[in-house]
Amino acid sequence: MQNKILIILFIICNLIIVKAHSNDQISFDVSEIEILDDGNKIIGKDRGTITTNNGVLIEADKFEYDKIKNILKAQGNIKFKDKINKYNFFAENILYLKNIEKIEIKGKFEALIDKNYKLKSENITILRNEMVIRSSVGTTILDNRNQTRYEIGKFSYSLKDEVLKGEKIFINTNYNQPFSDKYFFKNAVFNLKNQNYIAQ
Repeated sequence: MQNKILIILFIICNLIIVKAHSNDQISFDVSEIEILDDGNKIIGKDRGTITTNNGVLIEADKFEYDKIKNILKAQGNIKFKDKINKYNFFAENILYLKNIEKIEIKGKFEALIDKNYKLKSENITILRNEMVIRSSVGTTILDNRNQTRYEIGKFSYSLKDEVLKGEKIFINTNYNQPFSDKYFFKNAVFNLKNQNYIAQ
């Protein structure tokens, strides 16, 4: 009888807010957690927050973390904050390969980068070590600092240098004004910081 009571108490404790740590690399703060495979797989349910030892904070409805591969999957109403590289994004599905600092985002993606650029796209890859965001899918970038709108096909953006490389680029300057200039480039490289560009 006493063993049954202990088991029930253990289950109840796991259903209340749980904090789990994995080699101090990833910390979980979730409402419901399930630990499988001798502690090598952690599943979080019913919304929660994950923080890493390198400046990442993730909120999502569901998590699955593979401790051996150091891979995190998150689903549902994701809010991702990178405190080091200064960007936030919203998505529905991400795969975070922490060993190589690669984030793969499936489906719709919205980001705010350094408070200056709003980015909307799909199927994004983020390379945190290289500080690069890229996609092969059509993307819209609003440059709030210079009031410029970019519509791009395939693109790559350097967070460090604020350099945008892309294909099939449509640019609308002063996009929220009655009169604006519009340009189209087949291929180009833009320095968004100083508004220089090289058409290719």
